[in-house]
Amino acid sequence: MNNNVHTHTQGPWFQFDNGGTVSSLGHVYGEQFADVVWGPKGPGHGSICDCSPHGGKATQETIANAKLISAAPDMLKTLENCMDYFKKRNLGCGAVALLENITSVVSQAKGE
Repeated sequence: MNNNVHTHTQGPWFQFDNGGTVSSLGHVYGEQFADVVWGPKGPGHGSICDCSPHGGKATQETIANAKLISAAPDMLKTLENCMDYFKKRNLGCGAVALLENITSVVSQAKGE
């Protein structure tokens, strides 16, 4: 186990699609921000990740990367819920292997 404590910006994280999408925060964002992941306070408060190639134009791949990264807090929480569920039940060998995989991925995500 890593002795360094790693914390991440708490979710939700946002990725805004092309074409002037209106965010849940009431802001409008165009294509130039389609591959940027923003934290819970949205633009103007720093980005989580800019997937564009050195400030270049967003591509289908960089937008897909941003969508995947923006889902990370929700995926982590879901995996933690799965861990809790499996630990409370005596579920066969397949579930034990799955729990070990989930535990490994969650530890990796948390820097443990």
